[in-house]
Amino acid sequence: MAGLRITMGKEVKYDIKVTIAISCQMDFSQYPFDSHLCTFQVGSYFYDKNSVTCTSEYFDPTRESDFLERNLQHSVEFRNLSAEKSEVRLTSGNYAACGFEIKLVRKHEPLMYQVYIPCVLFVTVSWISFIIDPKVVPGRMSLLSILFLVIINVFNNVRSNAPSSASSRLNAIDKFIMTCIFSIFSAIIEYAIVLSILWLRPEKPPGETVYRFENTNGENAEVKPSLKARMAWVLEHPRVFDAFSIIIFPTFFFFFNIHYWFFANYQSSQILTM
Repeated sequence: MAGLRITMGKEVKYDIKVTIAISCQMDFSQYPFDSHLCTFQVGSYFYDKNSVTCTSEYFDPTRESDFLERNLQHSVEFRNLSAEKSEVRLTSGNYAACGFEIKLVRKHEPLMYQVYIPCVLFVTVSWISFIIDPKVVPGRMSLLSILFLVIINVFNNVRSNAPSSASSRLNAIDKFIMTCIFSIFSAIIEYAIVLSILWLRPEKPPGETVYRFENTNGENAEVKPSLKARMAWVLEHPRVFDAFSIIIFPTFFFFFNIHYWFFANYQSSQILTM
């Protein structure tokens, strides 16, 4: 489908219908917070801008009321070609270019329900293990082991389905899941420490010796317990680790999420080829 027209105003118009396949190289290092700006440029590379000018108009089908868009992973936005890209500078001269830009922004809602919220729930459930009696080994250990295996499976599935699965670098969602894995694994290590104290601590002697500290006037004096006495108290009360963990673990995870969702920079570099 092509045609050549010569108007009364001494204009020569050449019309042709073409189908163009656009290839845009994308950077998925910040998946799923990646956004891409793809540029389509058309121009003359034989006559410079002093001989040939270029203007373009495009029709955006999304503006139609009856437009039905496919269920895509990105939100698609069409833009006019920016001013700095309307001219191509080469060693042989400056050439006019025209075209349009397509901005792709990934939708986050599916991954929020499929990955992020389940991982947060897994980590939250792991904190319940700090309340369970350490002597109930099957109950506490089975809870942590199941959570650890499940979140490892989630990581493998996300890693295999991600667009950057062939890359050796971890993207944004991989870093989030790895932090959740580390949190659950740390709870297992904490429980291992508590069990080691319970089962490997020395037994108490049959009689206890009470030490009284007095000053030179015969009055009771306040004496700070020594490091050995503090260690002995920790061995006698191993659940102090659980008391500290139930405060430290949620605090660390809370600040991690604040940084991840509000302060981290997920601006990926955009490499465009048309």
